Amino acid sequence: MLRKGEVVFSGPIEELLFAQKPTIIVKTEVLADLEKIVAIAQAAGHPAVIRHEEAHIEGPHEWASTLNRSAFEAGIVLSQLNPTMPNLEETFFEMTGAR
Repeated sequence: MLRKGEVVFSGPIEELLFAQKPTIIVKTEVLADLEKIVAIAQAAGHPAVIRHEEAHIEGPHEWASTLNRSAFEAGIVLSQLNPTMPNLEETFFEMTGAR
């Protein structure tokens, strides 16, 4: 895989996908609560950003229940809590900086 003429990855697809981090995707009933979710995740050491009205949090699937509990304790209602692994397309765009 190349980015601006430089090799950013070389090897089997399985290795590429294995190197990617699991992500927890979160939606909240109140859009403004996404900032609070990101703060909760970051305080726990998990990188997090808001994209397309969803919080994308790097972390193992098992941490989703902890996040759910923390959100509940903070008075935040989650409308979606979805642990995922990046697919090949997402991985490509992340590594090449394309979109």
